[in-house]
Amino acid sequence: MLVALLDSAASTLARDRRPTVEAQASAELGPLRPLVRAVVAAVLREPLSHPDVEDATQETLRRAVESRSGPTGPKGPVRPWLLGIARHVALDALRARRRDRARRDDGGDAAPESATGALIERLADPGVAADDALAAAQREAQVARALGRLPEGPRRALE
Repeated sequence: MLVALLDSAASTLARDRRPTVEAQASAELGPLRPLVRAVVAAVLREPLSHPDVEDATQETLRRAVESRSGPTGPKGPVRPWLLGIARHVALDALRARRRDRARRDDGGDAAPESATGALIERLADPGVAADDALAAAQREAQVARALGRLPEGPRRALE
């Protein structure tokens, strides 16, 4: 009984010491982490120290580890495949930012000053429309030409 228990414990220890697929993939992808951070920071247009850059980098590596052994894993070199994932994750983050900003501008939980500013930006320009201004200028030119053709007396009377 004691021998069986010791054998079971030894096999458990040996199994725990073997690197998992995630640990192996993380060890292989780890050296590319600074490059992934740089790609994410460039797409997000944020400094490397920004929290969104770190979040997107973590998400990139998580997706890479999860899909590494699956059908969507790399067929060739790992670096371009990983950088493609980083680009997509960063673009997803940008889209999420845009959705959040639009939601706040539509009357969400934004500050009153910024909500007023967004409302003013959406108001129609109270000035004359460009096509109406052009038509008015053309009419004025026609009237000026017609007045120019009249003799001096009637022209003065109309002016």
